[in-house]
Amino acid sequence: MNPMENLFNYITGDNILFSVVQGLLILFSFLTLLRTLSWKNQNCGWSTRVAKVSTDIRGFLFVGLVIFFTAVCFSTDEIIGHRIFWLTLDVGLLSYILLFNGWGRKRIDKV
Repeated sequence: MNPMENLFNYITGDNILFSVVQGLLILFSFLTLLRTLSWKNQNCGWSTRVAKVSTDIRGFLFVGLVIFFTAVCFSTDEIIGHRIFWLTLDVGLLSYILLFNGWGRKRIDKV
């Protein structure tokens, strides 16, 4: 086989892509937490009104991402025996980012 094909097959394997997806979710959660802490310390003067459409968008985004991460967790064989842990972690982080985090709610509400 071609060395580039071997590299491509290795990079797109479940173990690598699962680690990348989980790492991105955890990294985004930490960045959101840091932004929330710095946002609470500043008076940004942002509008506090909330549109009704954005709540629906957050709900659909949450449900869609939970379905995506559930499919990822159940299709990856590398985490057999730890699927409940990863699924709980994913749903918890998504809940924090999209539903309970003030900074994330304000950013999504502006969209």
